[in-house]
Formats: sequence, structure tokens, C-alpha cells
Amino acid sequence: MSKPISYWMAMATCVVLGTSLLYLAFLTEASGGGRGFWVFSAFGILFLLPPTAMVIRALYADPDKVPAPALVFAPHWHLVSAVVIFLLILLATVVTAILS
Repeated sequence: MSKPISYWMAMATCVVLGTSLLYLAFLTEASGGGRGFWVFSAFGILFLLPPTAMVIRALYADPDKVPAPALVFAPHWHLVSAVVIFLLILLATVVTAILS
């Protein structure tokens, strides 16, 4: 299971958010806090769906039948352009803050 680090970071974030929201739902219900229980529960379950699907997929995956990942070119010029524009805006902000 060779996944990029961003995949694991996203799964860890979903687990942390989901469990903390379910804990907030528990605290809301324990304190008699009204309708907040349903909102926290719904978002907690929503955030826990991707990690749950990942675990289920990993449990049922047959390692012999997993195809080799295909090499795919993903154009990334728009991401690089966005990063360059952001850095230029950041540089302009710092320069104007220093000069004023």
C-alpha cells in the first residue's frame, strides 16, 4: 500500500476531526445541550467515512490482484502559477509593510 504522504495526512486529519466532533456530540448530549448533538454527530460521521472506507478496502484487498500503478502525467502548471502569484502577493505585502 504505497500511498503519498498527503493521503495519510488527509486520513489522519479526518480521524482527528471525526472523533473530536463525536466527542463534542457526546458532551453536548451529556450536558443536555439541545439540538447541537445532531450537528456534531452528522459532521463527525461525515469526517469518519473516508478512513472507514480506506480500512474496509484494505481489509478486502487481495495483494496478488492489485495492478501496478500506471504512470500518469498530471499537468500542474495551474498549481505552480497559483503558488507563484501567492508568493508575489506575499512579497509585495512585506515590501509595502517595510517601506511604509
